Amino acid sequence: YATTYCGVTFDLTNTASTNAYRNRPIGKPMAQSFTDPWGRTYSPGNFQNTYDGQCYKIIDYRLRCYASEDVQFAGLFGEIMNATIRNIVMVASSPGSPGSGYIISEYNSSTGRSAGIGALVGLSYAENKTLQCTITNCTVSGYAVVYYNNASAGVLPNNVSTGGLIGYNMGAVSNCSSNCYLVAAQINDGNSKLIIVSGLIGSCTNGSV
Repeated sequence: YATTYCGVTFDLTNTASTNAYRNRPIGKPMAQSFTDPWGRTYSPGNFQNTYDGQCYKIIDYRLRCYASEDVQFAGLFGEIMNATIRNIVMVASSPGSPGSGYIISEYNSSTGRSAGIGALVGLSYAENKTLQCTITNCTVSGYAVVYYNNASAGVLPNNVSTGGLIGYNMGAVSNCSSNCYLVAAQINDGNSKLIIVSGLIGSCTNGSV
C-alpha cells in the first residue's frame, strides 16, 4: 500500500494532454510501445481475457487520444483478441455537452496503418475463426465518437473506420446496440482516403453481427 497516495485525487476524466492520469484504452496492438508519465517505456499487448460489466453503467467515460501518442485503436478497449466482452453499458448523461461521454482520436500514421475508433472497442481482431472475440449484450447511448485529423500534425492513416460501438470488427457480435449522439470522421487535408462511418460497427471483416 503506497501511503504517499493518501488524500491525492486523480481526475481520469480530464482529457487534457497535460493530465498524466487521464483515461487510456485497455489493450494496444502488439509491439506498439507506450511511455508512461515518468518516461518508462512498455510494450503492452492487446486484451485477451474476459470482461463482464454485469450491466453496471459506465457513465460519461471520456477518452481523447492525441496524435503524438500513436494510439491506433481508440475506445474503452483499444484492441482485443480472443476475448469475451459482455454486459457493458456505456451511458452519456448529457449528450452533446462538453462534460458528457466521448471518444476522440487524432491518430496519425507514418507507416500507413489504419485507425479504428469505437465507443466500446477500436479493433476486435481475429487471426482466424477459432480465435474470434465474442461481444454480447453491450450498449452505448449518447456518446460522441469522433476521428479528427489535422494534416499539419502528421501523416494520415491509410484508412479510418469509426463506429458507435466498434471501429473494426472481426468477431462475433450479438444482442448489442448503439444510439450515439454523434459518430463522425473529419480529415482536413482533402486527400482521398477510405473513411467509414457507421452508427454501430464501422467495418466488419469475417465477423458477424
